[in-house]
Amino acid sequence: MDSQVYGIGHGSRETRDYMLQQMQSAQQNFEAQSDSIAAKGKSDASDVLACVADAEQKGKALYSDFKKRNKHAASAAESLMTAWLANVDEITFDTPNGSSSTAEAWKTAKTRAELDAL
Repeated sequence: MDSQVYGIGHGSRETRDYMLQQMQSAQQNFEAQSDSIAAKGKSDASDVLACVADAEQKGKALYSDFKKRNKHAASAAESLMTAWLANVDEITFDTPNGSSSTAEAWKTAKTRAELDAL
């Protein structure tokens, strides 16, 4: 549309050059936006990995402490921790809850541990 308006007072060659310039500018803007989106995606993915690694360390520390204090519940805790670690290992930016199978296994282990605690 801009090139049509521009063409009213200018010749065909000038109009073609103007249109080409507009298209190049649009392409550069598109490339800059694409690069920005890609960089943000990489940053977000690395943030998720750092968060998962931190949660895994804290979870292992809590489990270790719990195991020392509650020897009678060690088997239920081990089952729960194994299921939780399997689920946490599958968490990514695209799958924030891990895979459906490991999430279900973790929920099942959690329910069993809660029932055993009653």
